[in-house]
Amino acid sequence: MVAESRPIAVVAVTRVGSRLAARIAAALPEAEACVPARFAAEAGPTTTAYEGPVAALVRERFGCCRALVLVMAVGAAVRLIAPCLRDKRTDPAVVVVDDGGRFAIALLSGHLGGANALAERVAAITGAQPVVTTAAEVLDVPAADLIGRAFGWRIENPEQLTRLAAALVNGEPVGVLQEAGEPDWHDDPLPAHVRRYPDLAALCAAAPAAAIIITDRLLPATVLQPGWVVYRPRTLVLGIGCSRGVSADEIAVLVDETLAAHGLSPLSVRAVATLDRKAAEPGLVAFVRARRLELQTFPAAVLDATPGMERPSAVVKAAVGTRGVCEPAALRAAGAARLLVPKQKGRAATVAVARISA
Repeated sequence: MVAESRPIAVVAVTRVGSRLAARIAAALPEAEACVPARFAAEAGPTTTAYEGPVAALVRERFGCCRALVLVMAVGAAVRLIAPCLRDKRTDPAVVVVDDGGRFAIALLSGHLGGANALAERVAAITGAQPVVTTAAEVLDVPAADLIGRAFGWRIENPEQLTRLAAALVNGEPVGVLQEAGEPDWHDDPLPAHVRRYPDLAALCAAAPAAAIIITDRLLPATVLQPGWVVYRPRTLVLGIGCSRGVSADEIAVLVDETLAAHGLSPLSVRAVATLDRKAAEPGLVAFVRARRLELQTFPAAVLDATPGMERPSAVVKAAVGTRGVCEPAALRAAGAARLLVPKQKGRAATVAVARISA
């Protein structure tokens, strides 16, 4: 058994299944075919041979791989993975393929783990019929836990996902309020029981059983009802200027205070933008890494020529060659014409906020 596994383990238990596993893994660059040692030679030189019970192998790969393709009967697969199950948010995708390659069944983590998509990929390789049983796909309604995922949206209150998902699949009234973010998160038309609302007041007045709220604004806790899920699109850019030696904590405090004071969610921040000569400033780099944000930099001449600055400074111009750093950096990186938040000053840093153009 190899010391380090690949992201997808394709596991077989029979001679025929071993050949099929090798074929599937060969078509998936990120996959590893794991076959019984006695069938490894005929399955091919690129396979990984295992000795002993397959249960031990599945248990190991379940804990370190993002997906498993089990070439065996569904019942056998269920018994093998049952002791390993922990949480739908962290369990890997599991797809089951019969030895004849006739069906590719998304068995576990269809949405969050990506088993539905993996079943489609495996089916395309083997000529199998993909089998997807999650209700959202069967009923052609939005999958609550996948809304905006392709765009990097974050879910603020995931504990409400189950209520929203139930309302979507059961045909109960579901409201949609979108104030920011990519508009094509679902193909129109939406199902008849899913209705868009123009603003928060209209949504609250309608009081649907569940709601999809897509916004980068902070919402009063009293507004949210059971089944109302808040999705945070990555729409905000922080323009940051800073002095040499500024700490990551100083930047974090200024950013968090600024966002809170202006009613904006930190979960919607996508990037930080600044002057190119600040790209290696340790405190700024540490802040960006800690928040897992993109860092974009611009030359002074580009920043100085950016329209839309609200608080230019002759002092800054004399020091770094541009009338501003945080404001024009935010505008440039966001592709925006105006700021959401003009320059806010801390002891050793400044911050401005712009919204990415849709």
